Amino acid sequence: MQNRFKIDYTITPLSQRDWHLVRINNSIRVQFRSELAAIKDILYRKKRGKFSVQLVSIEDGQFQLAVSLMSRLLHAGHYAYLHRTDAEFDGKFWYRVRVGFFKNFEDALTTGKKIFEKFKDEELFSENFMPVQPGPQELSRPVIDLRQPLNKPWVIELPLYDVQNKALKDLAELNTEIDFSYISQKLKSASSGKLAYRIRIGFFETKREAGGMIYRLKKKFPKLKRMKRVHL
Repeated sequence: MQNRFKIDYTITPLSQRDWHLVRINNSIRVQFRSELAAIKDILYRKKRGKFSVQLVSIEDGQFQLAVSLMSRLLHAGHYAYLHRTDAEFDGKFWYRVRVGFFKNFEDALTTGKKIFEKFKDEELFSENFMPVQPGPQELSRPVIDLRQPLNKPWVIELPLYDVQNKALKDLAELNTEIDFSYISQKLKSASSGKLAYRIRIGFFETKREAGGMIYRLKKKFPKLKRMKRVHL
C-alpha cells in the first residue's frame, strides 16, 4: 500500500513481533507493544519513534526486490517499510528499505547489526546500514486513512493480474505520479486456489476528477490503457 512516499505491506505475518496494525479513531496505524505500556509516560512519548534503520537503497527498476526484502523483514518480526525518494537521483527514484521505530540512535544501530548478521550469508543487505531520523510525515502518516474513501469515493481500477510481480512492476511506475495506491488480491476461484491481483488508485471526490487522472496517466504510460473509474 502506497501512501505518498511511504509503502507498507499490510498482510501481517504470523511470526511473533512487538507491533500490530490497529484501528485508532479513523485510521489504521502501526502500534508497538511498548507504546501501550508507556502510553501515559510523557517523557517516553517524546522520545519514542525518533529513529529508523536504513538497510539498503534500491533503484526503482528493482521495486519487486525492495518489496521482497520488506516482506522478509516483516516475517522475521520487524516493522519494515519502504520510503521512496521524493526526487530522482541519477535519473532514478530510489526505495529505501527501513525498519522502525526506535527511541534512540543506539537501539536502531543494534537492530541494524542483528539484521545484517542474520541475513549475512544471503547478502541481502548492505553492511553500510545506518540509523536515520524519519521526517514527521513518515512517522505520523497512517497506513490507511479510513476517512478518505468516505470523502472521496472514486478510485481508478486496473485489470486483474495473474502474477504479483507484474502488478508490482506497474505499481512502481505509477506511484511516482500519484499519492495513494494499493494492490488487492483475491482467489480466482475456490477450487483453483490461485490468486489474482489488482491495482487501485485513489482517492477522488468526483468521477470527473478520476477521469482527469486517467487521462494524465495514459499519456504518461501509454501501455496502461485499460483503466476505469469505480465508485466505492
